[in-house]
Amino acid sequence: MGKRLRALYLLWAQFNLLERIIICVFTAHCMCVVALYLQAAPVLARSASRPKVTVQTITLHPKPAPVPTPPQALAEAPKPKPTPVPQAKPAPKPKPQAKAPAKPKKAPPAPAATAPDPKLAEAAKKIREQLDKAKRKPAPQAPVLTKAPPAPPSRAQLRSNRDYEEKLSAHLQQMLCLPDYGEVQIEVIVDRFGKLQGWELVSARSSVNRDYVKA
Repeated sequence: MGKRLRALYLLWAQFNLLERIIICVFTAHCMCVVALYLQAAPVLARSASRPKVTVQTITLHPKPAPVPTPPQALAEAPKPKPTPVPQAKPAPKPKPQAKAPAKPKKAPPAPAATAPDPKLAEAAKKIREQLDKAKRKPAPQAPVLTKAPPAPPSRAQLRSNRDYEEKLSAHLQQMLCLPDYGEVQIEVIVDRFGKLQGWELVSARSSVNRDYVKA
């Protein structure tokens, strides 16, 4: 026993440091593998002794619905034949009676000629005479002016007329309310007494104002 240990020691002394480390690591691995095997051996033996359990899956399919059978057509009983009904013979039409000839109608008597009313005849005669007299009358001549024409207005009259025109235009501008904006020109005709003789629309920029003034 001592010789063997001595021989192993001498053999161990021949290896260098790296070889010694490799041998120690390899020996440690072998010892770990043997220890693991010894621990797992009883577990493997137990698993081998257990009976195997087989699992079987069963799938259930629903039963198909029964197909309804079509109802069988019942044989119809033969219909009884209709008994013919005797048709009544049409009665003979009565012969039309011959119409009696129509009597000729008598013509109405012509109205008797009435005598003309003397008053109407006399009035018609007078109307004809008046028309004839009107046709025979000569055309009326133009009247001859015997008076001298009026003198032209003086400066004072022209100034007063101008003042009156300005006042009239200002009064019309204040009193006339137009529905729309825009210039409107109106020509007013006034006699010498200041009475309105007529008026006329000269121009209007807005069609709304034109229609309003014309209305």
